[in-house]
Amino acid sequence: MLDQSAIEAHEIPATELMERAGQSVFAAAREVFPQASKWLVFCGAGNNGGDGYVLARLARQAGLEVTVCALKPPNALRGEAAMAAQSWLKSGGEVQAWPPAADIVPELIFDALLGTGLERAPDGDFAAAIGWMNQHSAPVVAVDAPSGLNVDTGNANSQAVQAALTVTFIGNKRGLYTADGPDHCGQVRYASLDTPLSVQESIKDSGILIRQNIIRFTLPRRPRNSHKGSFGWVLGIGGNSHMSGAVRLCGEAALRSGAGKVTLATVPEHAA
Repeated sequence: MLDQSAIEAHEIPATELMERAGQSVFAAAREVFPQASKWLVFCGAGNNGGDGYVLARLARQAGLEVTVCALKPPNALRGEAAMAAQSWLKSGGEVQAWPPAADIVPELIFDALLGTGLERAPDGDFAAAIGWMNQHSAPVVAVDAPSGLNVDTGNANSQAVQAALTVTFIGNKRGLYTADGPDHCGQVRYASLDTPLSVQESIKDSGILIRQNIIRFTLPRRPRNSHKGSFGWVLGIGGNSHMSGAVRLCGEAALRSGAGKVTLATVPEHAA
């Protein structure tokens, strides 16, 4: 929906968005995995596959050794994905059908199979390709989203790519950060693709992403001339016989969150 808003409301050509997407993934991969010079790009049937073809072309132009494994032949593609595939072929690139040749030993693998266009569990060759990636020792970079992960719910199908890096476009998807998302995305990089802010705001926010540095930017500075009495006294009550865990966790959480003093009221046997 976000890319459609950019295309229709702001008249950004779909081919231009695809080019920017490929450039964003290329730049992120080179930054995170600078030593990897042998790339294997899995391309699917839709625009996510098109992003993969753009990425492959840019990598080849940069002097890297690139293999493209297509789950759908280039002549069966449509629209912008077909154009991206033809640009790859015209640049001198070749396309392998699934599965990759046994002598291909990539140092970095790219998942451009399904992206955010997941409507059902991957099956057939797509499921097999996802399994192949997950079993390989080389790290995987997901283009927009790991294939097999629902970007709305964060639920992973039985076959879902486990990426070391995910580069997502135009809008941060809730499912990358919730449920199974963090286990499948690895490090997440966001790329706006230079779209106007109005495109990113065209879909209502579904939450707030709480980052690790939120405390440093949110809580006020504490004065140096202060003591434990300056920051509140927390009383935690609980913990029946042989059930000390919850009240202890409560006390530790209160201390970690900044309470000046914490007192726990519990049964005597928990004093130790």
